[in-house]
Amino acid sequence: MERARHVMEEKLEKKKSATLEDTSNNNTEVPEFLSNKPYATSLEALQIFKNDDLVAKPGSKFAYTTFGLTLAGAVLEKCSGKSYGQLATALFSDLGMRNTQLDTKKKIVTGRVGYYQRNSKNILENCPEVDCSNKYAGGGIISNVTDLLIFANAILNIYRSEYRKTIVGEETIRKFISEQVPVDGKNTSAGLGWFLVDGTEIKSIEGNVANSPFFYHTGAAVGASSVLLIKPSSPSTSSESSGVCVAILCNLQNVSVLSLGRDIGDLFYNSM
Repeated sequence: MERARHVMEEKLEKKKSATLEDTSNNNTEVPEFLSNKPYATSLEALQIFKNDDLVAKPGSKFAYTTFGLTLAGAVLEKCSGKSYGQLATALFSDLGMRNTQLDTKKKIVTGRVGYYQRNSKNILENCPEVDCSNKYAGGGIISNVTDLLIFANAILNIYRSEYRKTIVGEETIRKFISEQVPVDGKNTSAGLGWFLVDGTEIKSIEGNVANSPFFYHTGAAVGASSVLLIKPSSPSTSSESSGVCVAILCNLQNVSVLSLGRDIGDLFYNSM
């Protein structure tokens, strides 16, 4: 019986690895995930975890952290003298992302979908209401796929040095997608807010090896799952395209959409 349990665990781990989904980016079991306490600023939200011990020495081990992004938001607030909401709203405006904003409970948002989850019997249920002010920088923004593609294409074009009116420099973007620490010891590593995949031995939906790098970030929130994936074209390619961007949003909790996003990216990339 013990042997059977270990075999099952190994199969589950292989299945998780095969999807390239970072399972630690599913924080639905963390108490703060369902928090309803409001915080005025990212700096104020630091009180949730500021006295917690480190999980590991920085740079020595990968561990996904929403709180780490909250800390980054607090640094931005401290350096700029503005709230994270002010900074984010200005960026969305500059990029023309008209359907993107901080997720606040009180505001009525036209077109906002309902959020769902499945219970232990696999029956669809409404998700509880939460307050996202403790993690605006790490999962407290609502958007749609059109706006996310505007954001992704801006990053892609800066990466390819083709965005003349830049919001940030090419050097900055490349720092964000430079390897900081390995994730799976094989072909996936963590950058600054992005997961980096070299593409080697990653099979497409048709069973072919893609052999082209991409970077992505998945989202796991109350009643929502998402992925934003960017696959730059090779600098040596004759194609006029800069690459492929894929955005998927799903208003259901605990759904893996990374494999689907990767396969869609491969289909378009191979047709360029």
